[in-house]
Amino acid sequence: MSVIKRGQFYYTNFYFKGKRYRKSTGATEKSEAEQVEARLKRRLFEQDRLGIKPKTPWDKAAVKFLREKQELRSYPDIYSHIDILTNLFARNTPDIHLEDIDRNLIDDILDEYQDERECSNARRNRIASTLRSLFNLAQKEWEWIDRVPNIRFLDEGNREPRWLKPEEAQRLIDCAPKHLKDPIRFSLLTGVRKSNCLGMQWEWIVMKNRQAFIPAHSAKGKRTIRVPLNEEALQIIRNNVGNHPEYVFTYHGKPFVQIDNKDTWKPLIERAGLTPFRWHDLRHTWASWHIMRGTTPSELMELGGWTSLKMVQRYAHLAESHLHQAAKNISLRPNTASSIHLERND
Repeated sequence: MSVIKRGQFYYTNFYFKGKRYRKSTGATEKSEAEQVEARLKRRLFEQDRLGIKPKTPWDKAAVKFLREKQELRSYPDIYSHIDILTNLFARNTPDIHLEDIDRNLIDDILDEYQDERECSNARRNRIASTLRSLFNLAQKEWEWIDRVPNIRFLDEGNREPRWLKPEEAQRLIDCAPKHLKDPIRFSLLTGVRKSNCLGMQWEWIVMKNRQAFIPAHSAKGKRTIRVPLNEEALQIIRNNVGNHPEYVFTYHGKPFVQIDNKDTWKPLIERAGLTPFRWHDLRHTWASWHIMRGTTPSELMELGGWTSLKMVQRYAHLAESHLHQAAKNISLRPNTASSIHLERND
């Protein structure tokens, strides 16, 4: 081996195809440095003799893509999309390469983003479109990759929020693994967003006031949200006392980092027969149940931490449908259980 120690670290120092490779291995032990150098030589051999392309780090592709798009009028939006994608990839799979990004991973990170930000399908699609543009350049112009992953785009029509009937919600809870049962119940009872539910901290709970509060730095709208807790929600909190000194809900005694969409959430909703269904739809379910039970839009807006009634109006038709059902309780036709007989005083 040809590693040389300079200061604290060992460096490679060899030639391949006439080019000198002298760089830090990042290793302080000679044996570890020799392994790093051996991997570098093997990668160079595979690229030269076997025609195997080197993998491309996401960060490298992102920088090149932004450089090529910087003259466009839409550059601010493109930059924002790339920044969002970079943070999502870093959170899920640090140091990821383009070749490792497939449809499942893209679905996972965009579902996660949509759940957290409560954004529209159109917003999600714009981010997906930017990602597809990057992959097309990487394949067709830069020739860095051999294929472009199939990226799913969502319907942008005015679709009603997805919500569950009580029996469907119970089926979801029954099918859920033990560590998700209480978080799912809590989301259905309070409507808190996924990140706030899984990241619920004990200091956010005020038992004597029967409420939780989401601090501004953790809330979507960057303002504190107060969450009244009914008796069922309080009992869930009590059930988790002692599991962790800081966080209410845990997995194997540790705070939730995330829920794996491919291995945990998707199999769960398939077992429950609820496909498609996102975690954020638990919030839609909570809001829908409130409206159907007589909660006013202004009350729901305050309970859910929304800043305008516009976000609540999408649930208004549920109240109207129940009113139409209730209207059927009155009838003038004879021989019906709900008939009312009117006497004429002509």
